[in-house]
Amino acid sequence: MRKTMNRWITAGFVALSASAVGAAAAYPEKEVKLVNPFPVTGPADIAGSMAVNKVLRVMQNHAAPPVTDVLAWHLRQTLSFALDKPVALERRSRWRTIEGHRYVAQAAPDGYTLLLAGNGTIIIHPQVVRDVAFQPLQDLTPVALVARMPMVLIAAAGSNVRSVQQFVEQARAAPGRLHLGSSGDFTTAHLAGALFKSVTGTALEHVSYNGGAAAVRGVIAEQIEAAFVPLAAVLPYAGNARLRALGIADRVRHPAVPDVPPIGEAGVPGFEVSAWSGLFAPAGTPARVITHINARIAAELQSVQTRRLMVSQGLHAAHLPPDQFSELLRAENRRWALLIDALSDG
Repeated sequence: MRKTMNRWITAGFVALSASAVGAAAAYPEKEVKLVNPFPVTGPADIAGSMAVNKVLRVMQNHAAPPVTDVLAWHLRQTLSFALDKPVALERRSRWRTIEGHRYVAQAAPDGYTLLLAGNGTIIIHPQVVRDVAFQPLQDLTPVALVARMPMVLIAAAGSNVRSVQQFVEQARAAPGRLHLGSSGDFTTAHLAGALFKSVTGTALEHVSYNGGAAAVRGVIAEQIEAAFVPLAAVLPYAGNARLRALGIADRVRHPAVPDVPPIGEAGVPGFEVSAWSGLFAPAGTPARVITHINARIAAELQSVQTRRLMVSQGLHAAHLPPDQFSELLRAENRRWALLIDALSDG
């Protein structure tokens, strides 16, 4: 009797294992949910519209969709095509994106709930707000790096600052008298400015704006001498005679602004600071599922359509295997920890 029971138990474990392998191999079998934790600043949905037979005038009173929305919409389409299954896009943006992150962290680890997130929410925010209810690096699994967005150093075209090196020289000659703006406290742009001051030995006064567009307008109005902003905030002003992009914090030029040199070539060797966006899943999601999604994303990032979209939004299409993406997260966490502590104490 005992031998018979043991055979039944063994057969049961074998059946369960085979079922699990089959489920992983068949992924996905149902709709996948992509969570966008970022707030909306784009157009509102219009419901209940009816046909009309007269010309209407539509006045735009809102900003264009943010990069995070454009990226989320494209990823939804990309994942749906790559996985051959419907993908639902759900916004959970309360509590400065914490709700969306926590929702995915607490979801079933089966690959059917994914999160679009960036370095600001995965690396920077948890180091600034110590009492968050979860730890992204422990409670989420990196699936795929999707895009990078370099920071750009800008100045007013009417100023006498015409290069990165010239700005550094003027800052050294007048310590504490020049101002360096950013798109907000503890944003990637803020950290870029703090790192810039550290490596150049300059004493620049930080001015925090409410977003990259506000910082750009502050520079154009000559409220401040210069600012670090995301490349996306500069693109609407490309060709503007009142704005000068001094350098891009990347190792290569960006196709959207090919005339802007890398800061490393313009007087500050090795200076690179980019925001990035990627896909995450709940911790414990099977490695086979993670690898499957990553491979599909990698293939789609090579498409001409995706790369054109990335360029138009000030992004670089980027991809890393899951293990290298995990290493990037650890490296970013180490890179910014001391600087964030210094800024918090200051």
